[in-house]
Amino acid sequence: MNFDLVRSFGGRKWRSGLVALLSLCWGVGHAAEQTPIEYKIWTYASEIQNVCKGELWLRGVVCIFVTRERAQSILSVAGDDKEVLRQIAGGHGYFSPETSDMSLGDMLLYRRVPMYRAGVVIYPDEAPDNPPSAFLVTVRERVIEALTGWTLTDPDLPFVVSRIGKELPIAARGSEEEKTRAADFAARKAALADSAARLARLEAWHQSPEYNIITCFRQIVAARQEIEREQRVGRASGYENKRKLHQAGDTIVDCEDVIKAQWPRYRANGGTARDPAELSAQFQK
Repeated sequence: MNFDLVRSFGGRKWRSGLVALLSLCWGVGHAAEQTPIEYKIWTYASEIQNVCKGELWLRGVVCIFVTRERAQSILSVAGDDKEVLRQIAGGHGYFSPETSDMSLGDMLLYRRVPMYRAGVVIYPDEAPDNPPSAFLVTVRERVIEALTGWTLTDPDLPFVVSRIGKELPIAARGSEEEKTRAADFAARKAALADSAARLARLEAWHQSPEYNIITCFRQIVAARQEIEREQRVGRASGYENKRKLHQAGDTIVDCEDVIKAQWPRYRANGGTARDPAELSAQFQK
């Protein structure tokens, strides 16, 4: 079904045909208006996935993950791509400049408020280590002869960009905001790399012969102190807790075996301590 519409955009009037593409109970009309702005999403892919499946989906924004080649194809028709429009029309929720966010119930109460949905077309950057790129496809609801339809509008309406920017750190390519986002992302990336390096060093330390020898030496010292204390308690009370004595003895035997196995590795790595006690003393600080 075609409807003849006269639409005004950028001070000029455009006459276009609205094609109804039924998706579930929605009709999708589309007519390209302008090429979308390219954005960068300054966060990690896993976080983008979580936001897309959560808050954005609930608020009328559909994330569409594509290859760079597919993104260029969608851009070449200014977002006027049937499959992309079907995905947006089949989304959930609405938003508008007047109400910010709308549920289905709100939509039924405020039929006269202009309602929008948007798609965030996300695709990899040319450099694999860089954050992904994206552009927006925005549709506006049209109600014609009781048929709910959607038609393309300016993809980068300020309130649309703001709605998405509340959940994803997007910034237009070449903008001042991109510089800020890039600096924040670089600082976060450096902090994560530093944290990962510290964890790697800690893991390496836990696997080292020094760590195993020192840990076991100190456990032996503590176990012998426990045996001595329990024997003193026995002399004072006439009763020794055999279970405690056995547990302490078990710790001593196990750790002696560990030290015996790890000491040759320690010496082979250039260790200079004469015995476990001296090695332990070196790490007292």
